[in-house]
Amino acid sequence: EVADEMGFLIELESHYGLYAYIRNEKTGDFIPERVKVWQEQIGDQIIYQRNHPSIIMWSADNENLLQTQHDAPVNKKAVENILSFNAYIKGLDPTRLIHNQGDSDLGFYTADSRVDIYDIHYPDPSTLRGWREKFNNKPVVIGEESYGSDVTWTFQGRIQETLNNGGDPIPRYW
Repeated sequence: EVADEMGFLIELESHYGLYAYIRNEKTGDFIPERVKVWQEQIGDQIIYQRNHPSIIMWSADNENLLQTQHDAPVNKKAVENILSFNAYIKGLDPTRLIHNQGDSDLGFYTADSRVDIYDIHYPDPSTLRGWREKFNNKPVVIGEESYGSDVTWTFQGRIQETLNNGGDPIPRYW
């Protein structure tokens, strides 16, 4: 209610952030009982919150494909399962945008109509070059960023690592 009164814009993220919890590790299939629990919980959350004008979009998940697909071949079944969550949410509230926190930087579903906006986590500037073509001319947001971190999976960490190794990061990142 405070966000509504003050004019804040909110993206409400699903609590579902651990893909491994609801899938069979051997087959990649979702475990129906766990999916049902997720649907009940996200359904309750959306029904309870959807009348707040400050909420402008829903997030179906947080880095679920990234957690299971990083540096691996695309698992089309996993992608389809995640996108089925988007369709479920859109069925509950067709008026708001749907996105997937941090998964779109993997580029698995740039042309899929179940994704309205792309969310990238910890990008380096080169990720955004040619974004209109990369992301099928859909909006892009940076959902998570780390400034000043020396953790190597962040953009800043990779720059620091390059400098520490005597390299020049400018040609690579700019």
